[in-house]
Amino acid sequence: FRSVVVNPLPNVSVNPPAPFICLNNTQVMTASGASTYTWTPSANLSASTGATVTANPTATGTYTYTVVGTTAAGCTAQTTVQLGVNGLPNVTGNAIDYSICFGSSTTLNAAGAVNYTWTPATGLSATTGNTVTANPTTTTTYTVAGTSGLNCSDDDTVVVTVLDRKSTRLNSSHLV
Repeated sequence: FRSVVVNPLPNVSVNPPAPFICLNNTQVMTASGASTYTWTPSANLSASTGATVTANPTATGTYTYTVVGTTAAGCTAQTTVQLGVNGLPNVTGNAIDYSICFGSSTTLNAAGAVNYTWTPATGLSATTGNTVTANPTTTTTYTVAGTSGLNCSDDDTVVVTVLDRKSTRLNSSHLV
């Protein structure tokens, strides 16, 4: 009798199975179920072989990668993984920076996202929302970070210059 050995095909899988990331971020993907792996296409990947690769896509959209796994016995199987890349919101604070007199306030607005967080909190009526009132006692640069519905974020800055009391009095005395 002659025996025939039938080697099983690998069961190749990728974790995470269907990742979504924001543009300008990276995603680590790990294949399992075989001994060696080849990833195609290799564009935007840290390597074309190996169990673990890092994707660094340069544009929004869906990237489809095929992973071929090979066992020690030479049997192969493949799977695909789709990486979704979401765009960033275009967060804008006020189009202009502001100068206010000491003790005065101004309204700061943000647009381009769904949720907003303002920092620093000093002199602000709130730290969340697209509209806040700023009443700083010194010149302050505020950063507004906005998050889209897809959890991608962007930020912008607004400078509120506080005119000191002395220059305010001096300037008003020259008005005729």
